[in-house]
Amino acid sequence: MAGGSSAIAGSSASQQASDIPAKPPSTQFHSGVSHVVSKYSQLTPEQKTLCDGLIISLGLHNLSSDQPTDATRRALWKAVFSNWDTTCPIVKPKVAPRVRTHHDAATECGTITQNLPGKASPARVANQPAFIKPNVNWDGDGVVFNWVDGRGSGVSSKYVRLKDGYSLQQARALASNHWDRSEAARLGAYNLSQAVFWARHRLCQSIAQGMHSATATATTVGSRPTDKQPTPVYENHALLQQVVQIRLIIPRMEGVLRDMVAMSPQGQAKHFVTLQPEPVDD
Repeated sequence: MAGGSSAIAGSSASQQASDIPAKPPSTQFHSGVSHVVSKYSQLTPEQKTLCDGLIISLGLHNLSSDQPTDATRRALWKAVFSNWDTTCPIVKPKVAPRVRTHHDAATECGTITQNLPGKASPARVANQPAFIKPNVNWDGDGVVFNWVDGRGSGVSSKYVRLKDGYSLQQARALASNHWDRSEAARLGAYNLSQAVFWARHRLCQSIAQGMHSATATATTVGSRPTDKQPTPVYENHALLQQVVQIRLIIPRMEGVLRDMVAMSPQGQAKHFVTLQPEPVDD
């Protein structure tokens, strides 16, 4: 999901920027319905399109450009029905994406050549791996590539030997690609969790309100008794917030390099990108 792969996102294009509520209900929601819907084939044609606006929103924010199709609807509803059916509670999603880790941000591209000065650490001795970590200034369009150790602390480039066969340009490219893929996966998973939460609400409310067809109820949907009563949860579109926008290094750098070629009349590039890992004083 993300960065060019399918995002999965529901209603209409006019709602795409404000289709996912900012504040889920304070408690778990139970549909109270007695009909068990647990897979895509059990949905009515109307229910299958309930979340088309969410697909559009995810396509925008996950940079996949997804639009509602049979394939993207199936993918979203597959996520909705993962370990869940319409008689199960709907658990609130996390309020923020998980924190970016060292593994997400840095790529192993070299080796530390000697024990580093300063505070002793197993990650800062000779022959331990060295990583390139992109640091992005989204406002200034700048990307700086720094060397770090296995715990994310800076390492001067004079203490690093590139892996055999690697050039510095290849190392930067690998680090950028790894950062982009990790960022797309990290934020894409969070965005999907928001969409899944509200897709479950929409489906349960459509069933509780009798929107499903009598034919589908009689022939494709099983029954399970429940003493729960429907608890309506209304989406207040005045209080909605957008899902997280994914931003990637490689597309940004391509734009930066184009700007550098198209120099201003004063002979200065419009933006700046650091092409060499900056040394870190120990």
